[in-house]
Amino acid sequence: MSLSIGFLDKLCFKLKKSPIQEKITELEGKIDENPLFSFASAKNPENQIDGVHFKEIDTDTWNRKQIFDLFSSNENPFCSVTARNDISKFLKTTKKKHIPDSHAMLYMLSKTANEIPEFKQRVVNGKVIEYDKVGITATVAKKDGSFNIQPLEYMENPTEFLQQTSKKIQAAKTREDLFAPKEEWQTGDNVVYSTCLPWMDFTSLTHPISNNKTDFIPRIAWGKYTKNKKETTIPVNIEANHSLVDGFHIAQFFQKLQNNLDNASEIFKSINKYDALK
Repeated sequence: MSLSIGFLDKLCFKLKKSPIQEKITELEGKIDENPLFSFASAKNPENQIDGVHFKEIDTDTWNRKQIFDLFSSNENPFCSVTARNDISKFLKTTKKKHIPDSHAMLYMLSKTANEIPEFKQRVVNGKVIEYDKVGITATVAKKDGSFNIQPLEYMENPTEFLQQTSKKIQAAKTREDLFAPKEEWQTGDNVVYSTCLPWMDFTSLTHPISNNKTDFIPRIAWGKYTKNKKETTIPVNIEANHSLVDGFHIAQFFQKLQNNLDNASEIFKSINKYDALK
């Protein structure tokens, strides 16, 4: 089954007016004005803008320079891969801990993305940078059948992440605006986009891309649970700009995600009962 979804279709339709694009534009200007922004500087190995840390990648010595140049010149540099992950152990833990599966999955996806450097890399004003961490967006369903888009800051501590998630998703359910306020987006591009299709066990999927080949934000989607005698699995899709992310890195994502799902009991061991976090 091939499926094209519109979880960010409104963002793509009016991106220039969105708080995400406003923050990205601000970031571009601040990088241009930042006198400390110099390639591979020994004195300034890291930079910080609006509390967001990043490091520069010296593309002259970068081992992916030729790959980056190749795919950056392509009209469509995006690659999309769908595979299945076993969530059997994960579900046992979320049930025991009373954690909503979707909230726990958002943590697992963002944790996994932050374990892979290429998922944290972006291109701003022609410069390749790598954030020290990236957040994740949640597509929040509303009672009227529409949805809102809510960014969530990545916090390594799962308790802190889940506290934030519960509070912000609850607020997003009744928010009139599609997007969260501009101040919640930090730089605008230090996130990975995510969505869920709990009604469909898809085998492939494509995402809407807002800025064509200049969009470097990875997309993640997951679908309906499928249970058999041995395990419960879900389809997970990754779509990314091949200029920064290769098939090897996508394979790493699936492998690391599976490891995190299998170790859910250890990852969430500090949580006694999720209801207490609200």
